[in-house]
Amino acid sequence: MRDGDRTREPSPHDCILKSRSDGSKVAVDFSPRAVAVLRQAPGAATAAAVVSVGIRTGRGACGRGAGLFLLALLAACGAEKTARLPELASADPAAVLQVVREREDAVRSLRSVFTAETTFEGRTRKVDGVLVVRKPDRFRLRLLTLNLTVLDYLRVGKEVKAQVPIEEEENKAQRAKYLALARDDFASAFLRGEYAFPAPCRAKTFDAESVQVTCGSLSDQTTSRVFVIDAKTGFIRSEVSYLGAEPRMILQYAEYRPVGDGWLAHHIRMTHPREKRTMVITVSRHELNPALGDELFQ
Repeated sequence: MRDGDRTREPSPHDCILKSRSDGSKVAVDFSPRAVAVLRQAPGAATAAAVVSVGIRTGRGACGRGAGLFLLALLAACGAEKTARLPELASADPAAVLQVVREREDAVRSLRSVFTAETTFEGRTRKVDGVLVVRKPDRFRLRLLTLNLTVLDYLRVGKEVKAQVPIEEEENKAQRAKYLALARDDFASAFLRGEYAFPAPCRAKTFDAESVQVTCGSLSDQTTSRVFVIDAKTGFIRSEVSYLGAEPRMILQYAEYRPVGDGWLAHHIRMTHPREKRTMVITVSRHELNPALGDELFQ
């Protein structure tokens, strides 16, 4: 299953709303098979609605008036709407790359709230995080645990400020060394644009379902980036930053969901192989193109 194609698995408590054959009332078929119907035809809200509550025809809310039934249904089950995945008009590699760049250029600012599990030197730490980005030149990443800031990383233009308020001096030195190495990697991950797609970029077919894009110079001691993109949806599956022949940062994306007028990944894995450091990010909320004042970047 591709990253962009993930859908909710059937639950034993799923039921499907449908009209009776005589068209007189609404009936509820309490059956997991109902989920498969909607998965085959997502978005067909007029035909059916999947809910997560065990209601049978003729009992409880189903035996009452239509208004009460619908109110109880909405209050108790939280009906789920399945968004149809985008489909590109062409799988031509150059056309796929153009769509990806246009989508990314449409993101002018971003606010994301997430949790992250960071693994380093055999230890795993879970933190909460907030990321604010205002293109083309600024972002702020703040990580917290128990409401205490453990990392405050700010970039405005070429200037970077990184604070690690509550760690011991030895750990601060290690973190500062890592952040210095990650300076360009964070810019490519968050600011995107030419940081993520250094010219020139070359697109080619990778396999039957994917396009591979290579950007930047391939010479020694020069950063280059390699993307694998879903040819059907245009979703980036992975991207790798290289320094010469050595991979410096690996980003893997999954669980794309609609946000505003676009689609954004809600599960991101960031790995720095040389430092043996991994951060797994689970986004709880994205805000696309919010108004972000200068005070957030001071």
